[in-house]
Amino acid sequence: MDSKHVTWSGLKVGIVVLIGIFIFVFIISIVGTEQNIFTSTYPLKVFLPNIQGLVNGAMVTLGGLKVGYVRDLRFTTKDGVNGVEITMGVIAKYASSITTSSKGQIKTIGLLGDKYIDISIGSQAEQALAENAFLPMTEAFDLEMAGPQFKAALNDFTELMGSAKRIAASVEKGDGSVGRLIKHPTVANEMERFLHSLNGMVTAIEGKRGTLGKLVYDESLSKNITELSSNLNSVTEQIKQGKGTMGKLIMDDRLYTNLSSFTARADSLMTKAASDSSTITKLVDDGNFYNQLIGLMRDLNLLLVDLKEHPSRYVHVSVF
Repeated sequence: MDSKHVTWSGLKVGIVVLIGIFIFVFIISIVGTEQNIFTSTYPLKVFLPNIQGLVNGAMVTLGGLKVGYVRDLRFTTKDGVNGVEITMGVIAKYASSITTSSKGQIKTIGLLGDKYIDISIGSQAEQALAENAFLPMTEAFDLEMAGPQFKAALNDFTELMGSAKRIAASVEKGDGSVGRLIKHPTVANEMERFLHSLNGMVTAIEGKRGTLGKLVYDESLSKNITELSSNLNSVTEQIKQGKGTMGKLIMDDRLYTNLSSFTARADSLMTKAASDSSTITKLVDDGNFYNQLIGLMRDLNLLLVDLKEHPSRYVHVSVF
């Protein structure tokens, strides 16, 4: 009798321990998965050609607030594109905040952490998405897809560092203007003297000394420039109105007409002179006329010289 009683007592203790272990495991599984087992949820779906490492049970957030989890993943085809259909279980009380303008995006906890889906908050005036509706997704940053770009950028950075290293070595050797400026004290001394001279020049200008100092600080220069500008504007206005010789010369087209007429007549005269044997043609082309003209000028010159030396030969003055 005592043996049976002890056996039943041990059995009851074992049953209680097993129930406690079951409850403990159940609670641990709920806490570990962070799933809303006892909360009313409604399903939403998304379709992606590549889920980028998203797993079943991953977190779903709405504007950064955890509102659900990924409940199912399965391969399917949508609009002729092969991909993965993701079913999310979202807490029902947040349904009104997920509207037709809401969009989802796969994000990462940290730089290399777990993947999760974040949903943007929609407008309260819009219609909420129905159960099993497909939520549009925006393109997410994928470190693997960006790998080639990072590699190219790393190569460019490596080349840049190599160039910087070569430039630093050249400067260290004293090559180039920068190298000479750093390594050779004469260049620095010349630069210092130049800056000292420049400082003296600025000081002289500030002290209103010299032509440049007077030019900078003398108000009469500004007045003269203003008067000159005003006079130039007045002259320009008069020229535009056709006043004065310059105005008529620029604005009056009669000068152009007269020049055109003169040019036409001169061209006609030259054409005629080249085509006939007129006096002008002989005057221009005949070399004998030129020689005769030179001889006439020479004889006339001799006559004037002889007249000055022997006026009595040509002029007779008689009183009676």
